[in-house]
Amino acid sequence: MTGQRLPRTGYSCFLFRIITLLSTICWRIVVPVIVGFGLLSGCGRPLLPARPLRLSGHVVDRHTGQAVAGATVWVYGQRGSGLALGGYSAVNEPHAADADGFFRFAFLPDPGGSYLLLASAPPGYETLWGEAPGIGRHRRRKHLRLPMQAPAYVRVQLLDTLPLTKAWITVYGYSGGADEFSLPGSQSYVRRLDAHEPRRVSWNIITENGVRYEGYKDLLVNGLDTVTLKIRF
Repeated sequence: MTGQRLPRTGYSCFLFRIITLLSTICWRIVVPVIVGFGLLSGCGRPLLPARPLRLSGHVVDRHTGQAVAGATVWVYGQRGSGLALGGYSAVNEPHAADADGFFRFAFLPDPGGSYLLLASAPPGYETLWGEAPGIGRHRRRKHLRLPMQAPAYVRVQLLDTLPLTKAWITVYGYSGGADEFSLPGSQSYVRRLDAHEPRRVSWNIITENGVRYEGYKDLLVNGLDTVTLKIRF
């Protein structure tokens, strides 16, 4: 006997049922796998509770390596790329280092933030931006070395030895901008230097007769010391 052929309508119905069954099986298997993979690859990370970063380290003079007592340690943060230093600001309360310069504390970071560790101490110690250690979950967080620049000072004495009725004087080369004077008579003032760093302090003098004098002096000053620079005109 020859087999009976299914009617065209019956064959189409049978094919539709097979396709529907396969689609249901795929949906029930593939979708949970995709969702589970997404959770494992990071989609579920924002749901995890934030964990604080625990930091510890030592505040020291960047040149001598000696501990700096009385230092205050700050975390500065910036959202985004962290390329513009001007965008950084303190993100936590200050933490005091002990008498030997050691510190230990924790803070809660923003996942999208960029962070630096800085410190300051009297009478003018401070961490240089370029040497501030970066901190984060995938960076070193224990036994950090936090360097600080010690201050030094120059006392500038302007000595009118002729004397002159008028003189225009410009002095520059220390921390900050240039100082300009238009004066008769003598005076003195104090400006900051970076200790243990060679600096050249220069000056220009123009007298009331239009005569111009120039000079300079190279300085190298120890931490917290003051040197005197005499400029005669």
